[in-house]
Amino acid sequence: MDNQNRPQQPAPVMFANYILQGNMRAPLIALLFAALPLFGWFSYVIVAFVALRKTAVAGLWVLAWAILPSIVYIALGRVWPGVLNIVAGGLFIWLLATVLHKSASWLRVLQIAALIAIVGILLMHAIHPDLVGWWKNVINNYMQAQVSAAQKAGISAAEQQRLTHMYTTLKQQGWLNRAAMFATGVITTLMLASGLLHLIIARWWQAVAFNPGGLQKELHNLRFDYKLVVALGLCALAIWIGWTLAWDVLPVILLLFVISSLTLTHRIVRKAKSGWVWLLAFYSAVILLSPYSFGVLVLVGILDCIINFRGRLHLA
Repeated sequence: MDNQNRPQQPAPVMFANYILQGNMRAPLIALLFAALPLFGWFSYVIVAFVALRKTAVAGLWVLAWAILPSIVYIALGRVWPGVLNIVAGGLFIWLLATVLHKSASWLRVLQIAALIAIVGILLMHAIHPDLVGWWKNVINNYMQAQVSAAQKAGISAAEQQRLTHMYTTLKQQGWLNRAAMFATGVITTLMLASGLLHLIIARWWQAVAFNPGGLQKELHNLRFDYKLVVALGLCALAIWIGWTLAWDVLPVILLLFVISSLTLTHRIVRKAKSGWVWLLAFYSAVILLSPYSFGVLVLVGILDCIINFRGRLHLA
């Protein structure tokens, strides 16, 4: 009778309690998701969740099972996709979850994540000294392949001419060369953002199951200080001097300002009536007005580092 009157737990809470029982449930479920197309990303969420809730060793044990499909990929000859998925995916997410588990500080997590990303960029430039030239060839070959594919697809002569003119214009105006200068940085930043998103989902899951509202409090108080603005200034100076590598570091630093702006926005609308409506409108505007909206987010993040909107608006 008591079980019938007891309110049913939400699905995330039930699933969390289920996979945390024993030592093999989480690894096997992570392996199952890793082997499923389109759902492999969730295996690393489970890795981060276990590392956050239990220990780093427990999370590493789950990771060892979650990367088995990637090991099979490597054995079948797809070496780089498999290695990249293991290192930049699983190990990176597990490490960030371990840092968050020990420090309970998103600021520390972001600092370490950005540092790892920058070190990775430096290593790629060290391994391949002419990385910009390599990207130029990749982008040019890709654009030429697109034009050739369009011609083989039998599209109209007018459309073929339009594509050829667009490719020629981009090349003549130097846009393809400019894209090559920060292509490594953009891809690294996207991977960094992906890892952080996995961690946020895992922390949300942990908060829903064991600490309601915990993630909201952590992220709302996230703020960088003037040191990040100094880092941006040094990066801009390096670009002005002509240090090509600085173009790849720039997107990593800009991402931190964007994250700071997003957390500030959530903090402002937290107590607003129908706050979710404002957030929906905000993210819709960010998507529809991109890439210009990201410039605004970066600017707000820079100003927040200097002015501290949370303190001045009594939001801290």
